[in-house]
Amino acid sequence: MADKYTLNYLENEIVKMYNKISLGNKEKNKDCCECKNKNNKLNNPVGMWCVGKNWEKNKIKILFVGKNAVGDGQDDIKSSFFDPEVMKIDEKENRFFSCKYKFWNYTKEISKQIFGDESCENIAVTNMVKCNDAAKTSTYKDTTKKETKEYCINKLNVIRKEIEIIKPTHIVFYTGLYYDGYIFKEKENENVLFDSIKKINMPKNLSSDPFKVQAMWYREAFVKIKDIGINILRLGHPQGKAKVFFVNLVVNWINKTSK
Repeated sequence: MADKYTLNYLENEIVKMYNKISLGNKEKNKDCCECKNKNNKLNNPVGMWCVGKNWEKNKIKILFVGKNAVGDGQDDIKSSFFDPEVMKIDEKENRFFSCKYKFWNYTKEISKQIFGDESCENIAVTNMVKCNDAAKTSTYKDTTKKETKEYCINKLNVIRKEIEIIKPTHIVFYTGLYYDGYIFKEKENENVLFDSIKKINMPKNLSSDPFKVQAMWYREAFVKIKDIGINILRLGHPQGKAKVFFVNLVVNWINKTSK
């Protein structure tokens, strides 16, 4: 039987933040209450999957961000949210990071090429929307409602709070076009994740493989949250993308923006 996972300092800070805002607690958090009342199919929030124990000593700090949280083991939860202690099975292996899905498989390969080690201990992983609102299909299609995004991203600002705590140098969003309005400031008074955006490129359309089976739109930017400067790459979900093409695009971008 695996030893109980011990949260590292930053993971503890993340959990403290969740507790402070009463994440997922309908009795104490007005926004969570309203959000769940409007969508009673939402499961409990899934917190940040991991912040690696090597995070603080690494010069390059890469946060990978998915769309909405697709978690399992809902019956195991003992608080109003899942935290990294639930996600990990021991000090070296994250139970989701070791699985076959392309989200994790491609992320592992990116980590391996940057750090020489595919362990989750070098990176951080989270989701834009914390509650599970995905159709349980083989593709896990994102069915997150706009109002759910508004509550979690703009009202509760959960992901922004996570970013402020761990201070990444790079963020790779696997979120596709339909979350851009929550990331990139197109108008002066828009409420988005970042305080300012510089050197933003317009969406670029690249084929995911030589046969152009599926196109992939991506965007790059340099942004700020308070005094934290962050390089941003927004891609689509790895599902359906050619692995070598996808991984090389991310790795080359990380190397280019780390000089």
